[in-house]
This record gives sequence, structure tokens and C-alpha cells, in this order.
Amino acid sequence: MIRKKIIVLVLPLFLALTVVPLSRAKAVPIAVILEVIAAGVKKVIQAIDLKIQRLQNETIVLQNAQKLLENKLNRLKLAEIASWDELQRKQYEHLFQELWKVKSVISQIQRVRDIAKLQQQIVKEYHQAWTVISNSSFLSDSEKAVSEKVYLELLEESLDNLQHVTEVMTSFSVQMNDADRLKALHETEGRIRSNLLDLRIVNRKNFKLIHSRTDLFPNALKKMYGLEN
Repeated sequence: MIRKKIIVLVLPLFLALTVVPLSRAKAVPIAVILEVIAAGVKKVIQAIDLKIQRLQNETIVLQNAQKLLENKLNRLKLAEIASWDELQRKQYEHLFQELWKVKSVISQIQRVRDIAKLQQQIVKEYHQAWTVISNSSFLSDSEKAVSEKVYLELLEESLDNLQHVTEVMTSFSVQMNDADRLKALHETEGRIRSNLLDLRIVNRKNFKLIHSRTDLFPNALKKMYGLEN
């Protein structure tokens, strides 16, 4: 299942990145899955930053046009304002509405970026944890095998998370109303936060076990996972 999801994500996102040979039958290593997710998140963040830049440029154009109209209004006498023609009034309202829409989209896309960076943090903690666990001489092979199975299950959820993030980004290019998009954002963020919480629970359990068998445990991880004596 994990291998299939990686292929589904890899093909549209990184056609030039031959991470997982289609003929490979064995289980995909954790390191490879992490590489795929990390590359995917990086690509999404780059796309987000580019889209935000374009929208900010559009905002500047709209704001400048709005200021010109506002300056014209300020120069008009009260009598002239009262007789302001319908075309000018509609033009002003249209600019205001367009500016509001662009700012709303920017706000939503910035939230997608925050969600993507949260997924990036998950990848970092996965990598950090698996490096410690897989190289630890204080865990048996059977214990490592159990941990690997759990991490693979969690990573499958991370692959789903990445797919949801890319789908939300795609929603800005298709017809989707704000309510549906905000719902998708909320659900995606909830999935990722839940995945991060599950990961930290598993990490703490594994780190606590290693720490109970040795004092040679990274201080940074002791502090992060509350394992200090």
C-alpha cells in the first residue's frame, strides 16, 4: 500500500526523480519514503511562495487603482459626489471586491504554507527518530522491526497528508468556493497535527526505552520528549 502511494505521488510531483523503481517488489525503506515526502513538501512550498508573490503583485496593482479612485473622490465637491455616475461607482465597487478576494486567497494560501511546513517538521522528526532507533545498539533486532512497522504505518498517513496538501493547492486553480476550501484546509491541518501527535507518542516510547538502558542519549531529545532526570 505504501509503495503504491509513493508511486502515485512521485509520478505527478517528480517525474524526473526516479526514487522508486516500478519493478521493485520489496518493501520501500523508510529513508526512501522520507525522501519522497520531503521532496514533495519542498515542491509544494515553492509553488505556494510563487503563487503568493504573484497575488501580492496583483494586490499592489489593485491598491494603486483604488487609490486613484479615492483621490478622485477626495477632490470632488459634495454636490459632484452626489452626482457621481453609475459607471464610476461600479468600477470602485468592483476594485474593492477584487482586492478583498485576492487578500482572502493570499490568507488561505499562507495557511496552506503553514500546513506544509508542519508536514516538513514531521519529516524532520521522523528522520531524527529513525536515525537514533535504527542505529541504537540498545534495541534488539526484533524491537527495531516492531518500530519499523509502526513508523511505516505512520508514514503511510504522511503520504496521505502530502496528497491532501497538493489537492488543496490544486483547489486554487479550479472552481471551489471559500467554504469548501476552508473545510479542506481544516481537515488537512487536523490530519497532519494528528499524525505529528502520534509520531511524538511513538518516539517518546522508543526514546524512553533506549534512555532506560543507557545514559548516552542526546540531550536535545531528552528535553524535547521530557526524558530528563
